[in-house]
Amino acid sequence: MLTPDGRGIAFRSDRTGNESLWFQEVVAGRAIGEPILLKSDMSGIWPLGFSRDGRLFYTAPALRDISILALDARTREMRGSPTTVTRRFVGSNIDPDWSPDGQSLAFVSMRGPGAGMAPGTRKLVIVDLPTGEQREFSPRLLLFQHPRWSRDGRSLLVVGRDTARNNGFFQLDAITGALTPMTVAPGVTFRPFEWSANGRSVFYARMGSPRRT
Repeated sequence: MLTPDGRGIAFRSDRTGNESLWFQEVVAGRAIGEPILLKSDMSGIWPLGFSRDGRLFYTAPALRDISILALDARTREMRGSPTTVTRRFVGSNIDPDWSPDGQSLAFVSMRGPGAGMAPGTRKLVIVDLPTGEQREFSPRLLLFQHPRWSRDGRSLLVVGRDTARNNGFFQLDAITGALTPMTVAPGVTFRPFEWSANGRSVFYARMGSPRRT
């Protein structure tokens, strides 16, 4: 990563035995001197980039959670302070998606060690933001992620794995929690997806080939 002042690059390396962040001065495309240690013990932390004033942004998997912060669309300035969406199972909530009317937020909540290896270890949570009311659903899937609201707001589509270990798309009713398999294919891994603008199609990438029987 190029530093904001353009004097060099910051990079992650395990050259001293653990993952750390280093700075290397560069002039005319050549390294000058030895790298300087900026921060040690960056294991599990991935730098994302610098702000204009030199602050470093990074990801920290152990600290994952969901917060809301107002942003001025015209000036691109942040307003106020971030507000955590839920106080339940703090640090275990991922994959948020706004409902079409902007009144609800759906996300995946990880429950217990090895979440995703058995039904019930992940919950799909829907928070009504004006009231704070939360609804939880336990899809009978070994694994699911990336919930995305349908355009009519009546259901959510998730990518996951059923109890027979088949991967695919599953549609969950936002009121009853009823689960309907949409596309299931043994031996194929479906990547995160997005709805088309009219809500009639889904765009996604896939890896692997179906098993032949």
